Amino acid sequence: MTTLGIVGIIVALLIFMLLVYKGVSSFIMAPICALIVAITNSDMGLVESFYTFAEGTGQMIIQLFAVIFFGVILGKIYSESKAAASLARTLTNRFIMKRSGNAQVRIACLIMLIICGSMTLGGIDGFVLTFTTFPIAFIICEMVDIPRRFIPPMIMLNCAFMACPGAPQIDNIMMVNTLRGEGFDVTSTSGLIPGLIATAVVVILGYLTLTTFIIKAKNRGEHFDPGAVTEVHSFDNDVKLPNFFVALLPLILVFVLYSVFKLDVVIALVCGILLALITMGRYIDRKEGSLRKGILSVLNIGAGGFPHAVATVSVPSGLAQVVTQTAAFGVIVGWLASLELGPIMLGLVTVCVVVALTSAPPVALAVSLPIVVGICTAKGIAFNPHALGRVASLAATTFESLPVNGMCVLTIGLAKSTYKDSYLVMFINTCLFTLLGTFIAAGLCIAFPGLA
Repeated sequence: MTTLGIVGIIVALLIFMLLVYKGVSSFIMAPICALIVAITNSDMGLVESFYTFAEGTGQMIIQLFAVIFFGVILGKIYSESKAAASLARTLTNRFIMKRSGNAQVRIACLIMLIICGSMTLGGIDGFVLTFTTFPIAFIICEMVDIPRRFIPPMIMLNCAFMACPGAPQIDNIMMVNTLRGEGFDVTSTSGLIPGLIATAVVVILGYLTLTTFIIKAKNRGEHFDPGAVTEVHSFDNDVKLPNFFVALLPLILVFVLYSVFKLDVVIALVCGILLALITMGRYIDRKEGSLRKGILSVLNIGAGGFPHAVATVSVPSGLAQVVTQTAAFGVIVGWLASLELGPIMLGLVTVCVVVALTSAPPVALAVSLPIVVGICTAKGIAFNPHALGRVASLAATTFESLPVNGMCVLTIGLAKSTYKDSYLVMFINTCLFTLLGTFIAAGLCIAFPGLA
């Protein structure tokens, strides 16, 4: 029955990935696949599996509530106060318009990298960042004549910063929460130097690859066309925008409070929201002639977008919770324990496998890190939790962006593109280069333990 259970787990996860990729909601497929796992594992009843699924989903919502809820609101403020447009306009006018030819392409991609990176490091959730930056990417591509199919990979250049040391993002938060739950005093900046080096590798290679693809496409005669995209809010020079440096302040504040002063992410994000409202609230469009009503509307809409964002991220963890409660999963853990790998490489392999199967970095970290800690404890193997945590958080950014990933579906859908046209460069940047960066960080942590 154990063999049947393992087959059931694999089949359930493959069905989950395939049908979500085909467009079926993960909200529907996750509980259905949990039932498949229960049916093929005799040690778990159907009713029991449903409540286990609900428990796993609920636990993940609790852990991610703050970063997603406040991140969604901060992102909405940046969109509606035109702060994001301010960053784009300033950088565009200052750099792109003074260049021509291939130099424009390189500067355009660099601007998107700076904008997406600063928002990621400033605590804006990845899903929200996509909606916030899509109009900017669309307009920049129109200005520089970049084919529309490259908008999704331009936006997803921010993948390099999701596990950057200090970033107030899900990967760091889940790594910290999970290892602290195991009794280790890690922080978001654990593994600082290897993490920064890995981030730099992903940034540089991703940027160079994207610009190379775009330049080759333009040389083949491809041009920008709006396609089926009909509604993009422009940032005309006639529209008054917040000052460029003022627009950066809330993002800088969130990063400094969370990463330098080690304050809770809730405090950091709330302070960022308050500063954004104080410094840029007046740029929000009035509602019924009232600025107060306009701001309240933005806050309401931002808060209203929270349930879908947190559910999208958390529901796969319900399926993962069911899987981890089966005897078959215990056999898989035993196989992992039999691998002749050190703690850091074991963490890398385990997280990569789980994130590839679930497309959910928080699930991968929440499931994998306790397994690795348990294996090392049982074998009496000492390890550096700071190094393990950094490598694990980086590993969670590797195979999360397989075609089934919600971010891939969202960005390609917004651009009205196709996987055939847009996904190759996304895969290279968000899967292959992130994997390379993870191995580099792991190698540094193993060769130079003092760096972590």
